[in-house]
Amino acid sequence: MTGVTFYRYLDASANATGPAAALSACLCCGDIAVGILLLDDEPLFIQEARKWANMPWPTAPHPERDLVPALPASPSTWAEDSAAISASLAVLPTIQHAGVRWSALDTFTEWLLEEERKREDEDASAEWVLSAITESRLHTTFTTILAKDPVDPAWAEEFFSTLGCNTWGSYGKAAVLAVLRRILAQTGPRSDADAPWLQAFSTYCGACGPDWETASATLTALLDHPALSVRACAAYQLGVLCESIVGESIEDMTYQALIPPEALEELVRQIAQKEQTHAGVATGFWNAFPRSLENRYEWLLDVLCSTSGPEAWLPYYPCNMTFHAHEYFSQSPEAVSRLIDAARYDVAIMTATEEHKPVPGMEQQLCRLATNNAPEIAARASRHLADYYQ
Repeated sequence: MTGVTFYRYLDASANATGPAAALSACLCCGDIAVGILLLDDEPLFIQEARKWANMPWPTAPHPERDLVPALPASPSTWAEDSAAISASLAVLPTIQHAGVRWSALDTFTEWLLEEERKREDEDASAEWVLSAITESRLHTTFTTILAKDPVDPAWAEEFFSTLGCNTWGSYGKAAVLAVLRRILAQTGPRSDADAPWLQAFSTYCGACGPDWETASATLTALLDHPALSVRACAAYQLGVLCESIVGESIEDMTYQALIPPEALEELVRQIAQKEQTHAGVATGFWNAFPRSLENRYEWLLDVLCSTSGPEAWLPYYPCNMTFHAHEYFSQSPEAVSRLIDAARYDVAIMTATEEHKPVPGMEQQLCRLATNNAPEIAARASRHLADYYQ
């Protein structure tokens, strides 16, 4: 299981059924080490884990493999692929455990795109053409899903966000979206043509335009969209389109802004301001924050301290602002102090307890958190103090 897949799995479980499900997700996946860390960080999980021990969830490592029909290995025939897709799409929406469902979706969508992954090291270009196998698999999958009108919106967002996260590069996303658009054009008018799940996926894949000049106005307007996922994907695309990557290798890679410095600074300011009234905008933008700007983490801390938590769950962006902040600032008592002053105790406690060792200056902040009115935060801070600061 990849890192991003694991956090999608973990966050989906916690989001769906409470924090105890996060531990269950670890145990279901066989991630015992992570489960132990969770137990160490949160004593309440011990009590919850006992409740979950007898729950009827799969307990073998990678339980989705026992729930979803076997996917044929390449090379495969159209008949084999079609049968596997139909059988999988009949089972996937019925998996009750959120974490297992996410993991199964990840396995399935990676299989859909496995031929494209073989080409990841090749030079990408605007003329990117999907392989015949990928085109066939996507066509069958989209046709099967769209046979229902309307498609269940929660299921559709789960599926298409997972597919989007597993689709490589902007050109690959555009090619996948082109297949979906052709099928939509063939099937005629739909009752869910303006559904948020469809608009979010289309926006995520670059439907508003390939460059800043053609897309920025539409994307900026979408920042006010009532649907969380749509405005987050619009903000993400604004970040993607305002700079380019220069360099042929990681060693000489640099980031070059594609818009004037004053316009870039205004965009960053606008996103931070918009987050005050439209949650999710900053999360989407953060996942494509312009690397040509040096103050990205200062911006992140400012946004977190100026908004109330917890951060909205977005399946397109499982590694969200809170995740990055608690890792980056784990050795900064100054940042933790700011978070406490801003009443962002959810981020502060994660950050202050991230390091399993004493951090100079952090003891004072942990003492502040140990007197927090929320019992779970106070208990976690007290436990960390006892473990590492005595």
